[in-house]
Amino acid sequence: MRPLRLKSLIVGGAAAVVLGVAVAAYATFADWTLNPGGIFHDDGGTRWDVVLETALSWFVPVALTVFVVVTTLHSWLVTPDERR
Repeated sequence: MRPLRLKSLIVGGAAAVVLGVAVAAYATFADWTLNPGGIFHDDGGTRWDVVLETALSWFVPVALTVFVVVTTLHSWLVTPDERR
C-alpha cells in the first residue's frame, strides 16, 4: 500500500477549494439571476440566507469529491511503486 503524502493533501485541498468555490459561485449566481419562485430576492432585496444555503449546498459536495479524487490521484502519481 502506498503512503499518503502531505503534498497530496495540500494539492487536493487547494483543488477542492478552487473548484468548489468556482462551481458554487456559478450555480448560486445562476439561481439568483433566474430567481425561481422569487426565493432569492424580492422587493425587499436579496435574501442572503437563501444565497448562502445554495452556495454551501454546491460547495460542500463538490469540494469533498474533488478533494478525495485529486488527493488520491496525486498520491498515486507521485509515489514510486516499490515493486519495480
